[in-house]
Order: sequence, then C-alpha cells, then structure tokens
Amino acid sequence: MPPRSQRLALLVVFSIVFMQVLIMKGAFYRSKSGSEDGECSIPIRNRGVHYNETARFYKQMASTSEVKSSSLEMEKNGTAHLTHLTNPDIALVLKIDDLSKVIVKHVKRELPDFAYIQDPELYHITLLHLEEEHTKNNTVKKMLERMSINKVSIQLERVVVTSSGVVIALWQFRSPESEKRATDPFDLRQKLSSSLSAPISPLNPFILHTTLARFPSLQQFRHSRIDGARIASRLNRLLCGLSTDICSLWLVREYDKMALALHGRYDKQAFPLVC
Repeated sequence: MPPRSQRLALLVVFSIVFMQVLIMKGAFYRSKSGSEDGECSIPIRNRGVHYNETARFYKQMASTSEVKSSSLEMEKNGTAHLTHLTNPDIALVLKIDDLSKVIVKHVKRELPDFAYIQDPELYHITLLHLEEEHTKNNTVKKMLERMSINKVSIQLERVVVTSSGVVIALWQFRSPESEKRATDPFDLRQKLSSSLSAPISPLNPFILHTTLARFPSLQQFRHSRIDGARIASRLNRLLCGLSTDICSLWLVREYDKMALALHGRYDKQAFPLVC
C-alpha cells in the first residue's frame, strides 16, 4: 500500500481531474442549450445602464400603437385591416437588408400559423419621428449631406416576446466608437433631433428595436397558452449575435397606420450613408 503522502497526492489529482470533467460537462450543456432565460451570450456594454433602459422599454412597449398587438385587426383573407391616416406619419428609419431572409425563415418556423409575420423586405429601426414642417425645402437631405453619417453596424442582442404578443428584435451598435458605452442610439437620435429641431420620440431613445411578428388577437395569444419565453429562447439561440452594416437611411411617409408593418401605403426617400 502506498505511503499516506502518495495517497493524498493521488486523491488531490483525482479531485482536480473530476472537477475539470464536471466543469467541461457543464460548459457543454450551457453551450448546447443557451442561457436559462434565453438571453444572448454576446457581451453587453455598460450592462447596468443597458438593462435598466431595456426594462423600462419593456414597460413602454405594451402601451404603444407601434407594438400593441391588440390594435391589429385582421380581414377574412388574412391581411391586416388598414386605417387611413389624415396626416401621414413621417419618420427617419434605418433599413435592414442583409439579415432579413435569415431572420424571417426562423421566425416562421418557430411561430404558430395564426401569427402575423411582418414583411422582411421592410424590416427597419425607427430613429426619429418627424412632422411635415421638418421635411420642407429638402431639409432632411441637406442635413444628412452636412452631417455625413457613417454606416451603422448593428448586432442582434436578443429577441423578446412581449406580454401583448409582439415579437421584437433588440439591437446594439457594433463599432469601435461604441464599445465602451450603451448610449449610442441616443447620441445618433440627439444629433438628428438637434439638426432638424425635432423632438426625440418618447419611446425609449436608448433602444434600437425591430418588430418581427405579432399575434393579431391578444385573447387568442393568451388562451392558446403560447410560451413566449420559450419562443424567445429558441429564436435567441438561432439569431443571437447576427450582425450587419446598414448603409441606407430612409425618410418614410406612412399614409396608413403602421404601413411598413402591415403592407399599407407609404413612400420613401433613401439616403446613402458613408460605407
């Protein structure tokens, strides 16, 4: 029988190897199944500020017309009922192109048939809402030429399903200038707002979001016992970390309520960014 010192040494070695196996096994399962709450594992800058703003945004989302599912009425042919606007809604939006087909493919697979999938060709991020007076005399074109805005690099941070049945992608900026802080969306919105003398939207200015889909009937969404957290978790595992460069800023006039979302009437002016 080996001396006591050798037995202790063997026991220590065995314990270390055993712990390493457990750690590796745990890491494997975490990498396969993602985080417990379905959030993306990409690093988030200024985590405290960002999560506070995101939590505040969640509370605001359910009560806004832009993301409120219960305001969506469907026609018998499956199209959304359109509400004509006396005065068009005007906005500056970032147009998402490269990722649209990838995102919508997974969204369609994960959602039930009665979900309304928004047109991937019109995926966008709203930066600023405007009034007609802000767009007179080619003001926007002159402002953008003067500002010379660089391309916007974004990364999908997470997908969420709200309590009102709206599926939303949340983005963060991905550029050398913005790695250390989470206020970049606000900075860009503030520059545009100051240049056009237009107020920043009351919806959270720190957040970049894209509506991907919605459940037209809030009652059906709740009665069908759809697990929104589970859907979000699966989509996060598929889409988390996707990134792209946006090289086009649109000035959009919507003549029907939520026209970009509901295949309504709109027109646009596209302004290239410096790419």
